[in-house]
Amino acid sequence: MAFKNPKDTARKIYIGVAAIALCVAFAGVVLVILHYASVIALVDEPGIIEERLPVVAKGLQALENQTVSLSTPKIPGNAAVRGSSSHMPSIGNTDGIDDTVTDVVVCRTTQGNITIDIRGKWSPKGRLQYLKLLEGNRHHFNDLPFSRVAPRYIMQFGRKYVDAATRSRLSHLDAIHTILDDTTLWGKRDMDFGYIFFAGNGKDSRYDEMVIALCKMKGCRATGLGKAFWETPVGTIRKEGFDVLHKIEESGRPYPRLEMAGQHPKANGPNLGKVVSDPSYLKTEYPFMEYWKGCEVIKSNIQMSRPLGVDHPESVQIGSDVKNQFNSLRGVASDDKPKKFIVNMQVSNTNSGAGEIVLEIDPHIAPLGAQRFKELIQANFYEKATFFRVIKNFMAQWGIPAHPQKMKESGHPFHKFKRSIRDDPSGITQNSKGTVSFATSGKHTRAHQLFINLVDNPHLDKDFVPIGKVIKGMDIVDALYAGYGEGSRSSTADGSDGRGPNQMRAMREGNEYLNKYFPKLSYITTSKIV
Repeated sequence: MAFKNPKDTARKIYIGVAAIALCVAFAGVVLVILHYASVIALVDEPGIIEERLPVVAKGLQALENQTVSLSTPKIPGNAAVRGSSSHMPSIGNTDGIDDTVTDVVVCRTTQGNITIDIRGKWSPKGRLQYLKLLEGNRHHFNDLPFSRVAPRYIMQFGRKYVDAATRSRLSHLDAIHTILDDTTLWGKRDMDFGYIFFAGNGKDSRYDEMVIALCKMKGCRATGLGKAFWETPVGTIRKEGFDVLHKIEESGRPYPRLEMAGQHPKANGPNLGKVVSDPSYLKTEYPFMEYWKGCEVIKSNIQMSRPLGVDHPESVQIGSDVKNQFNSLRGVASDDKPKKFIVNMQVSNTNSGAGEIVLEIDPHIAPLGAQRFKELIQANFYEKATFFRVIKNFMAQWGIPAHPQKMKESGHPFHKFKRSIRDDPSGITQNSKGTVSFATSGKHTRAHQLFINLVDNPHLDKDFVPIGKVIKGMDIVDALYAGYGEGSRSSTADGSDGRGPNQMRAMREGNEYLNKYFPKLSYITTSKIV
């Protein structure tokens, strides 16, 4: 047996200790570098510094069997969800809530494109979860069905069929887990049409299913949408995409209310277990289903101001400064009154020939009505529109477009005027001679028809709020053709009964009907804001 030299052994021990010391020192340097790099990265991403959160993993079987519900699983009655707030929207953060847009997402659907503003300070944890779902290599929103659509309430999505190959690929990515709830915004940023948030089934249960509100604010409040721990809104959809949402909303109507069992064989909507396991299930059983086709984050980690009133001019958040938001929507200082504007209408075929009517519109007395009228003028809605109902010693009414079928075309500028607006508060001014008011068929039904008072009509003051008055051309108003009188109640009205046009038929056929049977009606050739 050979023996080792003690000096060699000591030398080797010394070298080993030195190597270990160098490794430890190197590791320390690396840790310091990583620490400062992480600090730099967090500083570069304002507003999203997050502590590590405990997570609960969910296996595929649990996913297929899981049912995620909202705080109010039953669809409310119509009366609870038809309305919207009569006040103005929250602008800025005068109530301490930061509405800053931190990310912008553009999505394609089977009905068109929508843009989503993520408001990162509303739901910081929800924002990170949403951005994780949006990662390009996940393709989460590619061919993702709107699997639960309840008209005037919500649309829900998040589950789809995934084949084995895709499952294998996704298994290599950072897993999606449930997240903790964010601070509730109930009573501060209440749900409104187009708000997007996560679904859940209890505290700290937000996972991969999301929801878009289809109710207006008053209806959302009535149902309690947004009150549950997990229903903190993540962002808002821009108004340009509202028509797309309404089209998708229609996909829920073949399966009435989707959750009200007993009304229809498919009233409970799709079975989520079959959705994720059977590739032909939705196409076969739910052929009217709409789908996401893909989403992309086009701006990230930004600080952009987009006041809520831009997309929701008729809503108000409970905690907001109403006076400031009311005026900020119009671009004026909070202590200034909204600015009046002038509308010039050129009119033909009156008893005195052609002429000019000039209106002064006052947003201070009727902000919602003034804004709607402004939009109608800017869209040239009244070009060739007739004064179809002129009653002597009462009023002159107009507002049926020359080609009403355009209002049915979803991409046409007239389409949005099908929807009525809320009433302005009454009693501020009177329906005196020369004032202009919206016609209505009841509460909150103002849309696009207006009238000019030919005399003082105090009996109208309770239900009809003037938005302005005639400041020039009252002689032209008095010369509008009034020979046809009150409108006929007959749906086939052609003037043979000695009465004027039937409004319902005029709304279907427009000037084709009016010009044929009532050729003497005065009409507007042009109208514009001057």
